[in-house]
Amino acid sequence: MKTIKLLLFAFIAFFIGSPFYSAAQVLPQDSLALVAFYNSTGGPNWNINTGWLTGPVSTWYGVTVINNRVSKIMMWSNNMVGILPNELGLLTKLHSFGISNEPGLTGIIPESIFSVDSLISISIGNCSFLKSISFRENNLTGSIPPGIGNCAELLELYLHDNRLTGSIPPEIGNCSQLIELRLNNNQLSGTIPPSLSNCNQIEILYLHDNNLTGEIPYDLSLVSSYISLSFNNNHLTGIPPWTPNWILNDLAIGGNCMTFEDLEPHFVGYMWYDYYPQDSMQTVIDTLLPYGSNFNVYSGSLGQYTTYYWFRNGVHMPGTENADTLKLINISEDDAGVYTCYAQSSICKQPNGMPMVIIRRPVTIGLTVGTDDQFAFNPLSVYPNPCAHDLKIETTAVFHDGLLHLTNMYGQVMWTIPWLNSAIMKTIHIDNMPSGVYILTLKYKQNSSSKKIFII
Repeated sequence: MKTIKLLLFAFIAFFIGSPFYSAAQVLPQDSLALVAFYNSTGGPNWNINTGWLTGPVSTWYGVTVINNRVSKIMMWSNNMVGILPNELGLLTKLHSFGISNEPGLTGIIPESIFSVDSLISISIGNCSFLKSISFRENNLTGSIPPGIGNCAELLELYLHDNRLTGSIPPEIGNCSQLIELRLNNNQLSGTIPPSLSNCNQIEILYLHDNNLTGEIPYDLSLVSSYISLSFNNNHLTGIPPWTPNWILNDLAIGGNCMTFEDLEPHFVGYMWYDYYPQDSMQTVIDTLLPYGSNFNVYSGSLGQYTTYYWFRNGVHMPGTENADTLKLINISEDDAGVYTCYAQSSICKQPNGMPMVIIRRPVTIGLTVGTDDQFAFNPLSVYPNPCAHDLKIETTAVFHDGLLHLTNMYGQVMWTIPWLNSAIMKTIHIDNMPSGVYILTLKYKQNSSSKKIFII
């Protein structure tokens, strides 16, 4: 480490005495950073590279120099190919940094841009002077460096339209002077950090088109400076009560996992409230239930202005309009099938003015007369499964006067065959059977055992 420091000091001393430094009129660390940036991003092939590595740094295209320090780098669609180098952290008086619309620019955002790196031994410091950062519309990957929280004077942060992953670092909340934060159109995940509410001057907050989960933090609703908020197209599941703010002209939360109990309290009087559409509710359920059992199917949504339309096998079930939960009692063949619910709000509207609908994901209920544990072991063995032609059925013992039957997921019996006293294995031809999920049941006296099979 000591050797590296000595070499670095020797190089800087040589650089200061060189003609290049005299022409550059900037500190050597700034020149080093710019040269590394040029080489790392394919500078010789840029669309415009006027002045670079030849004349004074103040004449280099896209670079602004104030008081012998680089204060601004701004470029757009300049055919950059490569990565951002760590040496950019040497630009400790950088005020604005904007590199945009460069699809050939890949890799991660160097932590050194925002915080003290390994060169602290020569008093490089951090980029506390940064006011604006724009790396939008590139192909940058990796996560957002937590060191960005060191940029306490930052006013604008544009990282949108990249391929950034990981969570939103809570350290962004240290940038309390932020006016605009645009992280949209990435692959960010996790929850929205409540610390963003520390940015209480923020006017534009764009987090849409990511993979964010959880609820929008309550603390964000207390910030009164918002003009435009966008959370569209994530996986968010809740929104806090929002105090009316006449400055705010756009609140977008469509394309999430909100339900009417989330949406309805915010709708009245908010004509700028963009909440349509929302994802389907709850999870898919595929279950087998014994005859005579009870089962509840929850729609997934509550709401003061909500009406529920339940369907079984695509047929409307009259009299269920007020039921957020469908209760199936003493289940029989008539109850087998696929259930779903169309929850409809009378105050939340689609863009065409029609009532908004959110659909419950399907619940498939099949019937069996018993369960596998009614035997000390399951005597049935079925293969191949899935099956397309010949289904082989074996039992581990001879069952006297048994009955084997196949039902579909709606409880309809497809065929029934006796299981003779001598039978231990049968082959059933299923070439003409429709593809789908079926239940094969062996009944023996008061016992039964079932297997789910897939016909393809």
